Order: sequence, then C-alpha cells, then structure tokens
Amino acid sequence: MQIGIIGAGQLGQMLGYAARELGHSCFYLDPSEHPPAAKVGPVIQARFDDRVALTVLADKCDVRGPPCLSGGNGAIIITIAGLHAENRIFHT
Repeated sequence: MQIGIIGAGQLGQMLGYAARELGHSCFYLDPSEHPPAAKVGPVIQARFDDRVALTVLADKCDVRGPPCLSGGNGAIIITIAGLHAENRIFHT
C-alpha cells in the first residue's frame, strides 16, 4: 500500500521506516530540498499549500495520512480542508 504523507521531516521519516516494516511504502510532499524522509520514499518538492502538488500526492497514494508538520499554518489547513471536501485527500 502506498501512503501519502505531508511533511518529510524526521517524523515522516520514522513513519516511512515503520510502514516499510509492515510491507507498505510512503510518498511525501515537502518544500525542503533534502528532507530526512527522502531516504525512505519519493518526495514531491512543493509548498505544503500547493493544491496541484497535494492532488498529485493524493492520486499517487492508496491512503492519505495526517500532516507530519510541526507548528501551525492556517493556509495549509484551509487547502487540505478544501481538497478533503472535494474527496481528493485524507481518505483512509
């Protein structure tokens, strides 16, 4: 199963290793050039609130998990909420 994760930092990396042990893989979205989770799975390099990138992530994955982000960002939450309303992301 391919799991979509928003945020490819250390938490995303740990999730990726755990998923791998269970026979799954992770695909990430992160604006960083060299995020830690890139060692575990492919990363779409884009802003967290990039609707096109979020849609690509959703299309590539079987399930979409919660964001692995520290801190808050209202724009990201609004974007994610909009995509959720369109049945494009965060379905399990």
